[in-house]
Amino acid sequence: MRRRGWDKGRCQWWAAWCATTTQFFTDSNNGLEIQDLELVDDGKTLTLRVHVHNGASQTLFAYGNLRGARYDPASKTLDVLLTDRGLAERLHSNFILPKLVSIDAGATTSIEVTVPRVIARFAAGAHQISPVIERLQAHEAETVTVEMAWGDTPFYRDPRQGPTQRKHLVAWAKGFATYRKPRGGGPGQAGALPPEGGDDGGQGDVPDEPPRPKGGPRKKNRR
Repeated sequence: MRRRGWDKGRCQWWAAWCATTTQFFTDSNNGLEIQDLELVDDGKTLTLRVHVHNGASQTLFAYGNLRGARYDPASKTLDVLLTDRGLAERLHSNFILPKLVSIDAGATTSIEVTVPRVIARFAAGAHQISPVIERLQAHEAETVTVEMAWGDTPFYRDPRQGPTQRKHLVAWAKGFATYRKPRGGGPGQAGALPPEGGDDGGQGDVPDEPPRPKGGPRKKNRR
């Protein structure tokens, strides 16, 4: 009798452990995952290919174009932003929505984006008479990191939201897939970020929209 009772309890414990473990792996693989990336330089343009897998049971939608990029010459690290998180809000009307790529449930696909070989940004420094532009040689990067936003529904512009579209895009995202890989070879490291938080209000070195025209002839007032 003791032997039978012990076997029954052990079976119940084993069944509960299996159920918990199965649920854990199911929950940890129910979104978008970056599996690998490639950065190809043809001498004129940098082309980034991001290989992603949809582990969910439904179609997911991921960013399919560049929203910003940062390059650190000291560490030779290129950060590619396929997300609006961490970028400054645009309050004028020419804000461009991201291109979303649909990925079927259980499918694996590649998303290709173009990254400038040289990134221009305002140089930091005090007592500058005029803004100084520094050119960063992003094509010399030795490490590449990617952050990609994804959601389980398409995003539609809502006129009632006014000009603050960026914060609604950040709220739309169900998750942020990340990946880091040395460019010269070797294994990459995948990760994930929570849907909310982490927005530092910064700005990518590459603008995510065309610059507004400055100067030019003034129109004469009609009388």
